[in-house]
Amino acid sequence: MTPGTTILERYFIESILGEGGMGVVLRARHVTLGHTVAVKVMTIEHPEASRRFLLEARAMAAVRSPHVASVIDYGMHEDNPVLVMEFIKGESLEDRLKRVGALTWDFAFRLASEVALGLAAIHDAQLLHRDIKPANIMLEQGQPERARIVDFGIAKQLGPDAQRMTNTGVVIGTPAYMSPEQMLGTELGSASDIYSLGTMLWEMICGGSPFGDEYADALKRMTSPPPPLVLPAGLPAPPASACAAVLELLATDPQHREPRGREVARRLISLAQGQQAPATAQPSPGGTALAPRLRDQSGPLIAVARLPAHALRDREQRLWLTSLIPPAARSYTLGALWFALYPPDPEPAEPDPALSNETERELLGAFVKRYGNTVSVRVRRAPRSFRLSPSALAGAGQLPEFLAEMLGSI
Repeated sequence: MTPGTTILERYFIESILGEGGMGVVLRARHVTLGHTVAVKVMTIEHPEASRRFLLEARAMAAVRSPHVASVIDYGMHEDNPVLVMEFIKGESLEDRLKRVGALTWDFAFRLASEVALGLAAIHDAQLLHRDIKPANIMLEQGQPERARIVDFGIAKQLGPDAQRMTNTGVVIGTPAYMSPEQMLGTELGSASDIYSLGTMLWEMICGGSPFGDEYADALKRMTSPPPPLVLPAGLPAPPASACAAVLELLATDPQHREPRGREVARRLISLAQGQQAPATAQPSPGGTALAPRLRDQSGPLIAVARLPAHALRDREQRLWLTSLIPPAARSYTLGALWFALYPPDPEPAEPDPALSNETERELLGAFVKRYGNTVSVRVRRAPRSFRLSPSALAGAGQLPEFLAEMLGSI
């Protein structure tokens, strides 16, 4: 498996991305379509390892989320199992923390909220990841960066039809990030992955593991509560509500943790944006529905549209786009996207979904009439804390989370 060779008759190996005891990860290019992929090849010969490798491929293929790496292909090359995944351009969270140290707490909360959404999709597919840690989180390049969960090597299927790959009482995972119940080798639920997320979030904010990196140190978590957050000098301190949210994810008893990834994500991103999302009093282990986003009544209305390239290059077309919005509104272009900010209501009032829907219908009707059915439009009410800086518009700074989510969904 050297650069310059072809694997599965259609993936040309360009370079080696990493090697481990079980195999190698390669960067490759599809010989016909030309897109770049990541190819994971298992190089050891062991029936149980081969079976687990196939289950990893099936587990990843069962999950659909923008925060989880996608499986593209699977096959055999010279009796070696091969897993082909999308290539994520960026760096791992582990490499980022080694390079820059601790992160600002609000940025860490945003990344953790995206991991939580990925975990929600994994749990929806009746799977546990069991190895959430910085090395298994990729930070995909973009505006803004996006957290992506990778490596399902020790994922476990849930439910009565699950194939048992690990005997009860056997400890498997990375000690520094394992939940107390995982260290005890007992039955696990989604709250175990949430605990690992909490440990990782603590590390992102404080620059180290709350209980240490060794197995003996990690055993403390079964008898001791999580320590308070201690930030490196020079970083802004998170509010008490944010500190409490981190420690709640690290509750020793899984019954005292919120097990629903979407609810965890909702709370973390609300805190990062300066909103006070209340904690859930009694978590419901069976709950998987997406909790409604907290809305601030007085934020601006934002419209985002994906339009033909010529509509954004031609001056006459841009003037026409400007004519679609009120005089007090402002429109901008970002790559192949057009978006507009309508002024917020001067008096706070109850959110009116009908206003967003009506504006969206009007814009879509005008776009379809002019450009055909290839356009798409979204209109949403932003929170009051929404701010759009000139540096973000110029591509030199991060876009606000709310706008980045809209741009990603269009």
